[in-house]
Amino acid sequence: MWALLTPFVFRYVSRFPLTKRIQGRRALWHLLGAGLTSSIQMTVVVCLVALSEWVVDRAARLVTPREMLFMLSTNLVIYAVLLSIHYLISTRREQRLREEQMAERLARSELQNLRMQLQPHFLFNTLHAIGVLMMRDAQTARRMLVRLSELLRLTLDHQAAQEVTLRQELEFLAAYLEIERTRFQDKLTVQMEIEAATLEAAVPSLLLQPLVENAIRHGVARRAEAGLVVIRATQQNGCLQLEVRDNGPGMRTEIQPGIGPGIGLATTQARLEQLYRAAQQFEIADAAEGGLRVTVRIPWRRCNED
Repeated sequence: MWALLTPFVFRYVSRFPLTKRIQGRRALWHLLGAGLTSSIQMTVVVCLVALSEWVVDRAARLVTPREMLFMLSTNLVIYAVLLSIHYLISTRREQRLREEQMAERLARSELQNLRMQLQPHFLFNTLHAIGVLMMRDAQTARRMLVRLSELLRLTLDHQAAQEVTLRQELEFLAAYLEIERTRFQDKLTVQMEIEAATLEAAVPSLLLQPLVENAIRHGVARRAEAGLVVIRATQQNGCLQLEVRDNGPGMRTEIQPGIGPGIGLATTQARLEQLYRAAQQFEIADAAEGGLRVTVRIPWRRCNED
């Protein structure tokens, strides 16, 4: 009987949950609930015994006041035990929910911090390039400042967004590339190989800019002749694959082992791990065609899609 009554007791207790400070009215509700469930249990037990022909003689003895009192006290204890169990379960559930919410807030805060690291990173690098260019070509430096202001305006438009569509990310990247083309002029060639189906895919904002900046800084800038940066986006097996490749020296042997990627690449990798956990891949390797290739694989989904 108590096994059958337990779900109803839990539902009743959910309407009048226990708290650290037990209020008088709530205690009265639980006394009423205990009395009601005890009455139901005792009534059913006595009726079942009375309906059993082979114990008809024991039925009258079973319902003596003394045994009824014993059954009532036992039922009150059982109700109190069920009440305690429900309290422990609900308390643990609330604690787990608070922990999950706190972990989510910490993750969001860390993601925002990582994202904010990228903005001054490319800003300082661009201002440094403009400062160097001012000494040689003031007019070109002024054009770079104008394009930088446009780039910062785009950054503010998506300041709060952790993810944007690939189309929006490419628009931001185009504004950044205008600055670099002004700087390098004919020395920089950018080749886009973007599948049309990938344009509405969700990507972390400011994902491609540090990858392209790394390709230009460590690939194109180190070449005496024209440099090439290839940006590719494809959909493969439920994943969005992004590649940024340059035709620079690649991972040269004179680089000391143990030295990790710069701020841009390291921050990008940390953001991917925070956003997608084990569902992402971030690879840096020499390309078969020469130069360095950075590959990012993230789950395929549309922006703002759960």
